[in-house]
Order: sequence, then structure tokens, then C-alpha cells
Amino acid sequence: MVLGRVALAGWALALSFGCGPRPSSVDAGTSVDAGTSVDAGALDAGRPWNANEVSILFPLPSDGGLLLAMRTPADGGARVLLPEELFHRLGSPDSGLPRLVEGAGNRDVYPDLRVVSARIDPCFDGPSPLDGSCQRQVRLVAQALDPASISFSDAAIHLFYQLDEPRFLDTLARLRALSRATAVTGPLAPHPILSREALAGPFSDEVRAILLSVCSSANLTRFTAMATGRSKNWFFFILDRQADGGFAQSEIPGGLTSDSFTDQGQTHYRMGIPLAVPWFPDPLLSSSQTRALGDAAFATGYDQLVRLSNPRLTRTRDVSCAACHASESTQVEALSDRDAGMPPQAPSAYGPPRSSEYRLGNLHAFSFFFDVPAISERTFNETQEVLRFLGSSAFLQSLSPVDRARLE
Repeated sequence: MVLGRVALAGWALALSFGCGPRPSSVDAGTSVDAGTSVDAGALDAGRPWNANEVSILFPLPSDGGLLLAMRTPADGGARVLLPEELFHRLGSPDSGLPRLVEGAGNRDVYPDLRVVSARIDPCFDGPSPLDGSCQRQVRLVAQALDPASISFSDAAIHLFYQLDEPRFLDTLARLRALSRATAVTGPLAPHPILSREALAGPFSDEVRAILLSVCSSANLTRFTAMATGRSKNWFFFILDRQADGGFAQSEIPGGLTSDSFTDQGQTHYRMGIPLAVPWFPDPLLSSSQTRALGDAAFATGYDQLVRLSNPRLTRTRDVSCAACHASESTQVEALSDRDAGMPPQAPSAYGPPRSSEYRLGNLHAFSFFFDVPAISERTFNETQEVLRFLGSSAFLQSLSPVDRARLE
């Protein structure tokens, strides 16, 4: 589901969720600027893509009607992004799954769900974005909006929509046409133009139209959830479309069909419940254990956390949801417990360390921590990989002259 860094960072649950798809690198080894994309040597022609063109975090709305609901009027009918009956598997006694928002009790939060972010994904857990087995996707994250406080529930869902190649290229072309008319600039953050329009302008209208034109229950392939319990408990689930068109619960790495995380205590007095998986350093969930580690042991554990944010080294299908979503807040809290001004050397880092505004209890990747925009390091890094692919010579040369002109 979602860990977040404020005002920064798609390619993973609202969640980009840690149990979502993973990216593949193209022209590996080239660093990427936080605000744009690949180096000039990787480009044949055309202007670089901006991070906010492919990873769109909607600003906090003044009116819930300005964000897409799960059922939205379109083309004289209704466009269904998530079938109501599928959502209501959460909390159903027959499924054994918890409600999305335990604190809501029996209240149906389906009508309150709103799309808070969208990401363009050239390759769903494939070996390469140019490989024929890749799944081109648009991914949406939705959260329940409290209309009174204009704040989102801590819970989130992540929706995956598969596109064929023509639809994928058309989606990219429509997004490019938008930013030709109104330049999209700056680092990954709540979308600058959507924020400027307060979601009530022509740019915002067209973004919503693009998403509705390519996302529906017909091409929904995966539905993941980060459900929230009471007292800092989070539960993760994956439901995948089957050959018969129905959805069934899928296994999460670690051999379970459900995943969870409990973060007990408070800053400087943490007692997190161990995840008991080899890819996560459990001692760093406890303030006392974190302080007791020697420098070498702490650096090793910290590097494990950093590795979870590196899409070149860690595929999300190979690690559990909770591990990905708990990694960034654990980094921040562990450094604080040791009074470490600078993080230790981390060989597994995707790039130079960046400041993070995560704190205890923030498990969001590309959504909202109540009313605070949350962009995780993994989301930021995955977005750079998408930009790298879209600007690569290999991708540009694979296009027809017409499609290439549309994307430049």
C-alpha cells in the first residue's frame, strides 16, 4: 500500500503497494535528475519526460466530486473502475478478509472512495519494458474521503488496468499533448498544474477523461488492499483476475495469502512486531534493539531497508507488502533512535540519499497520510525508471514515425 515522502515520488500500492508490479531498468547505470528524466545521451530526439507526466498525485480536493469515484458518469452511462461486489469482498464473512477501514464499522465506504493517484507502468513485473511479455498498465490508488474534514482514511486500495500496445501509446500521446499546451515541470509532487487549477480546470478535466477512457472493470487485472485496523495495525491482500474473469486471492511472498504489520509504541520507544522475513531487518523495528546494534550491524540492516526502495535490485513480487511499506518510516525512526545525522553508507541505494519526511505510522507509497501527500522513495525511484525507459533509444526506435512524433 503506501509509504510516503512529502512533496517529492510509481512504478508499486498506494499505494504504488509493496506487493505490486516491479519495473525494469533500461540503459542501466545512468543517473536521473529528480525533476526530469534520462541523460541526453540516452535520447534520440524530443524533450525529456517529466516525472509528473507519468506519476500523477492529485492534490487534496476542496470538493470530493473533483476526484474520480469508483462509479463515474461517462458516455451517457457509468464507468466502473472497481465493481462494488468485488470491493465488498473486504469485510465479507465468506471471504475472511477484514473491512478496508475497521474504524468505519458497518458503514459502506465504497461511495467515499476517490482516486488519489495514477501511474503509467510500461512493464508489469516483466524482464524488460521492451519484452513482448510485458503488461502495459495504468495503476490507480484510491482512498476513502471524509467529506466533512476533507481528509483521507489511512487505508488504501491499488487498482491495475492492463492496456494493449495501441491503447498504451495513445494514453502516452494524450498526456504529452496536455503538457505541450501547459508545460509540466518540477520534481515529483502533488501535480503542479492540477494543484494550480485546484482540480477545476481544463487540464484536470482532460486528465480525468484520459483515465476514464482507459480504466474500467473490463481491463482491471489486480486489486490490492491495505486495510487498517485499530492501534496501528495494517493488513495487506492481493486479488488477481482469473481465467474465468473472476478474482481470487493470491499468495504474498513469504508463503501467505495475507500480510500484516503492527507498529507499537511511539517515536524513540518503538516496539514493532517482527515481520520474520529474510528481506527485512527486524531489529530496526525496536528502538532498544536499534540502539544496541554495533555500527557494522546497523549499517547492514539499514542497507536492507534501502535495498527495498531500489527497483533495480528488488522486485516487488519477491518481497512482502508489509516489508516494502514499512521500510521508509523504519529508516527515519532508526536513524532518529541512534541520533544519526547522516545515514550509513548503503551500497544497495538507487542513488544519493534524500531527506525523508516519513514518520511512525506512515505506510503510504503514493497517496495521502490523512491530509498529507505521501511519496515513497521506492515510488520516486520507480518513476525514474519509467522516465528512463520512455527516453531510451531502444523504446524510441521501436515506434513508428507517427507514434514517435506523437510522443516527442
